[in-house]
Amino acid sequence: MKRLIIAAVLLIATLAFSQAASVPPGVTDPKVFNAQDYLNSYADLGSGYGTTNIAAAREHWTNWGLAQEGRRASLIFDPQYYLQNNPDLASQFGAKGYPAALQHFLTHGLAEGRRGSLEFDPKYYLANNPDLLAALGKTGYAAAADHFFQTGLPQEGRQGSADFSVKAYMNMYPDIMAAYGPSGYREAIWHWLRRGRAQGRKGIGVPEISSECSGATRPGFSRIFIALRTDGHPGSGTARDPLDGSTPQKFDTVLRARSEAKQQNLIVCIGPGTFKTEGNFDFATNMPRPIARGFSINKNWKIHGAGMDKTILQLVTFIPNSLNMPAGTATGVVFSTHDDGSSGIEISDLTIDNNYSELKAAATRQGITALNLDAMHLRSDQGGHWVHRVNIVNSAGEINETFPVQIFSVSPRVRSENDIVEYVTMSGWGAGVCAAIALANATGEVRYNVVRDYEKAYGVWAADSISFHDNYAINNQGYGFNIDSLDNSRITIEFNQVIHPKLYAMVLGGKGKFADFQVNYNTIVLNSNSAMGIILQGNVTNAHITGNSITTDHPSPRNIQAMVIRNSGNQNNTYQSNYVRMGAVQYDVRPNSTYSLPK
Repeated sequence: MKRLIIAAVLLIATLAFSQAASVPPGVTDPKVFNAQDYLNSYADLGSGYGTTNIAAAREHWTNWGLAQEGRRASLIFDPQYYLQNNPDLASQFGAKGYPAALQHFLTHGLAEGRRGSLEFDPKYYLANNPDLLAALGKTGYAAAADHFFQTGLPQEGRQGSADFSVKAYMNMYPDIMAAYGPSGYREAIWHWLRRGRAQGRKGIGVPEISSECSGATRPGFSRIFIALRTDGHPGSGTARDPLDGSTPQKFDTVLRARSEAKQQNLIVCIGPGTFKTEGNFDFATNMPRPIARGFSINKNWKIHGAGMDKTILQLVTFIPNSLNMPAGTATGVVFSTHDDGSSGIEISDLTIDNNYSELKAAATRQGITALNLDAMHLRSDQGGHWVHRVNIVNSAGEINETFPVQIFSVSPRVRSENDIVEYVTMSGWGAGVCAAIALANATGEVRYNVVRDYEKAYGVWAADSISFHDNYAINNQGYGFNIDSLDNSRITIEFNQVIHPKLYAMVLGGKGKFADFQVNYNTIVLNSNSAMGIILQGNVTNAHITGNSITTDHPSPRNIQAMVIRNSGNQNNTYQSNYVRMGAVQYDVRPNSTYSLPK
């Protein structure tokens, strides 16, 4: 036995020496290796090792990441890019000669001013930063690289090449700005490297708005323009002579007249400024409008603002004692479909202000005790709705659980299908209970959204084949995700971030059936002992729960429950490679276990 042990030790030592000997010198030079950049640029590494495990990052990079996989570990050097864009080196080292490419970059390439990555070009950086050119000289390429990754990018957001600007990236994509803030440059470029570029996002450019309000009108559609006119003229509805929307009555009448006339295939272009509206007021889908106030939207209406930060629709009233609500309460919603045939709705490039503080004060004066204030209820049998680049603020759910963005069908036979909600940002929750973005009896995709402070961020029920991916739920008062009623199947929840939920990050299961869920590679950050990670609370079957990372944050809780399995009916579920990290300690997640911060 002793001989076997000695032989095993010698074998391990030999392998370790062999691995160390094969690591080229300079492989951990700061210009080509930064542990945080490495871990935050790859979802699998962040999930497997966490984002602060420097030793694990270095080991993976030196043993596998560089030589075998051609990964990058810095902002200025990408071995695959370097070989692909230097054919002389690819010919010399081979298409996968990554260690040799790294050595060349450190010993010759950077000094020659060669570009090491899409995001950093030393010649561009010096040419476009006169202060650095004066300080470093026109061939100070190595010093320019040092400045970029130490100061220029993380602290100042400087542009490192003609093909990528971190500030442009943040301004183009509202989820990035809303999630990381105006100076979260390092987090933004990590997002670009980890997910953004592979999603087809652009690294340079200006914020997009719909092209339907410029150029020729789409065939088969009519188009109107609405503006805040001050000249007293009603306007004809063209771009040069827009319709007047300067009061709630004028704005709502423009839309109500067309919807009540059952006009379909309408493009509505709303100009810059704050437009006040009564929303749908007392209208109920499929029923005649009682009085001429508010508006609804009809089939294939495309409603576009001039930009999320330029066009604001502000709700200015509510309807007391609305249909099916308790006496002494009131509701308001801005956008609501005209009937169950109102499919194909698109809403983009604007802010919806549900105006909770002002309306709450007015309600109190009228003796109204509770308000529900929502942004949009898109009810239809066919679906095909697209909500994108919309900012929603100041909603409320004081009466009962409300749904500020709700897409749904009430038909027992037909789902609302192929719906998309993307680049929606939500903040300024007023009070009460909600699921901020909710799909019911529907299929579709919810992606690239940020819900901050709302009671619950995302929810579905009676749903099939819905994908939630690359969303953020931040500081929610209840849950990040909630799927706990009726029958739901084939729900995918992947690559989302749930940060500081007050109660639970994800609640799955309950009364109903919950089959074939995919819950993978989500990041959960908990900052209190009372918060929990993933909760399965009954009747969840055939779920795959893999690669989820749960970490603790300041103030760091001492005891947390990462995954809780409750009640009966949870069967045939797979749990794999889920981790809890508390300080420097990492645990494999086991259901119904409590993890403690080491003393």
